[in-house]
Amino acid sequence: MWMLLAGVIALIGLTVYFYRLRRDDRWKAKPLLSRRQRKREPFQTPPEGTLYSFAARPSRKTIERLGYEKAPDIHLRVKRKRWWDRLFSALGISVACRSDNPKFDRTLHLVTDAAPVCRAMQTSPKTQALMLRLADSCEPNGVRFRQFVVRRGQLWIEVVAKKRKKGSPPMVLADTFVPDLRELSEAMEQEIPETARGVEDQVNKKAALIGSICVALFLGGFLFFSRQILFPIPAPLEIWPLVEMAFVTAIAVFAALVVFTFAWMGRTTRTHVVLIEVVLTGILGAGLTSYSVLREANMAFDSSSGERHVVEVLKKEISHGHRSTSYYLHLAPWHESQGDTQLEVGTSLFNAVRSGYPLLVEEHPGALGVSWVRLIPPRFRYVDESGNPVSENTTP
Repeated sequence: MWMLLAGVIALIGLTVYFYRLRRDDRWKAKPLLSRRQRKREPFQTPPEGTLYSFAARPSRKTIERLGYEKAPDIHLRVKRKRWWDRLFSALGISVACRSDNPKFDRTLHLVTDAAPVCRAMQTSPKTQALMLRLADSCEPNGVRFRQFVVRRGQLWIEVVAKKRKKGSPPMVLADTFVPDLRELSEAMEQEIPETARGVEDQVNKKAALIGSICVALFLGGFLFFSRQILFPIPAPLEIWPLVEMAFVTAIAVFAALVVFTFAWMGRTTRTHVVLIEVVLTGILGAGLTSYSVLREANMAFDSSSGERHVVEVLKKEISHGHRSTSYYLHLAPWHESQGDTQLEVGTSLFNAVRSGYPLLVEEHPGALGVSWVRLIPPRFRYVDESGNPVSENTTP
């Protein structure tokens, strides 16, 4: 029961954590200090007001953010337009905040559902031109443009090194982008009206919450499943009944997430992005979490005392995988219609038993109708016919 409760609390905690992380999107940037590229070269000073940070990704290119410390008080994200942005907009699932600049609409996707901000960007030609110029200047410097972000009085551009190419050093990127970012900030100060400043995008909170639920389901399910691999006992005697129930539950949870996304968000500039995240992480996370929760609930809500059986350990088996080792016990049948049973166990129980010796199995019917067993380690040398352990010091 405590493991099931801990799992539910962990899911809620993960959802809250990722919601706050996505909603705030706090950029922990630091001023870029003077440095030199090679030894015996003079120190290079970055442009005034330069901010820099990076996020390393395993087996993938590092994401770099370069920013300028001053920007108007608006909440805005402009990302590189991808084929799925065009597809979902054409299907009518999402909407696009369009401008009077065809090249801007083809190249960039304005992510905001605050009407005053959208109208302000539509009537800001200099801001649009500077964003296009910055995006076009990424390729010659060996990086690929990802997005612009304006938030909390800061403006930054996010780039990533191109495949099979080494990106430019931070100081070179700062010299390239920061002067244009400063010019972009000044242009936005002139063109963005007061009606668009300080306006909070409410859809951003909805998208952050739905995405956080999907990520929490995925990570929570992975953690629960990992725990069952590390501690396989107690375990159900049959896996497939739980898998079938988990499959049905996962489809229901996935369908509920999709319906909830459409009903709560509607047609916005983020709807398709949230739907893609629901498909990629939500359905797999729902499957892993459903199986883990049903497995724990089947045992946690089973109030039966259980039936004990004395069985013989037929064989011990070790299976070596690519990165892990599994330990199995092959047990003799304890019911007439039952065949040999193979159970995965931990290393301590595996080392505590011997082939050909008896083992005490405690069988429970399961709250969901799926029988599960608990293996009692052989702390006694002899076991009588009733299944009650008898100390080796006991005289007959």
